Amino acid sequence: MTEEKPQVNAASSEIEGAASLIADIDARLSNLDETTSDDIPLDKKTAALRSIDADLRSVLEAAQE
Repeated sequence: MTEEKPQVNAASSEIEGAASLIADIDARLSNLDETTSDDIPLDKKTAALRSIDADLRSVLEAAQE
């Protein structure tokens, strides 16, 4: 058996973390989509979307490194 290089392990871990974050973002978007406009006040929807935007930006920044 060959040993994996630490760089490969680190990259794999980063990919798994990004995939987990993307799955979480997808779930949050689905939750917003499934509610009617009266269920969630606009300010809370805006805050949720800003949080999702920040998470997506962090995934993109990590992918560009």
